[in-house]
Amino acid sequence: MRRQRRARADEPPARSRDAASAPGRLRLASVVPSIDPAGPETLARIGHNQGPPFETASGWETYCWKKAHREAWKTPPIEVVRRRCAMARAVGLDYKRFTATLLDRGSYLRIVIFDLGDTLLKTALGEIAIDPAGNVELLPGVADKLAGLSAGLVFVVSNQSGVANGTLSAETVHSFIRRINDATGQAIDDYAMCFHRRDAGCGCRKPKPGLVTQLLERHASAPATAFLVGDSETDRQCATAAKLGAFFWAWDYFSI
Repeated sequence: MRRQRRARADEPPARSRDAASAPGRLRLASVVPSIDPAGPETLARIGHNQGPPFETASGWETYCWKKAHREAWKTPPIEVVRRRCAMARAVGLDYKRFTATLLDRGSYLRIVIFDLGDTLLKTALGEIAIDPAGNVELLPGVADKLAGLSAGLVFVVSNQSGVANGTLSAETVHSFIRRINDATGQAIDDYAMCFHRRDAGCGCRKPKPGLVTQLLERHASAPATAFLVGDSETDRQCATAAKLGAFFWAWDYFSI
């Protein structure tokens, strides 16, 4: 009488009849979520961002998902880790945030784009705060953070409708960048400002991507290699519209 062989602990479970009918592949129904036009999405299946439904998936589906997960997230060689750490520091990020964007977008972040008011400079009544002596105040941590950047390019984009409204001069706005550069060792490479009124309907006022695309085209750079740091939903929408590699809230970025 033949003894039945015991399966090893690391051996994949036997395929179900459906899976076995298509060698090397899982049925499409087992790897994509089912969408009902008349109702909400059903329980996420293998390959969905929510992961596998361990309570309903077959042993074979669970095994395949876990194997793919290990391959995608296994620790890379130490040389790769060190190189990513150096590239992350160059743009003011940590390894986790830098690598997450790399895995998500497939490109390295090399360009930092900053909003101006409430991201780099203190504001008052919706405009950059200027003291009686004509000075502006950098927010805490900004000078040290920008001075430590060694990325390829550092940009600034900002809506400055005060110029069109007559409460601010274009020269004053340009002086904001000069003063930031004086305090950070000339960290800012280029900048773009929208001087139009809020209701002008221009293509450069955030959240439209005109300011960002103008800078990227001027420097022949791909959007996926840049990320925007801002303090408002308008900034986040601008980053999305420009198809940038990532967006980070200012409070988060300056705390890294």
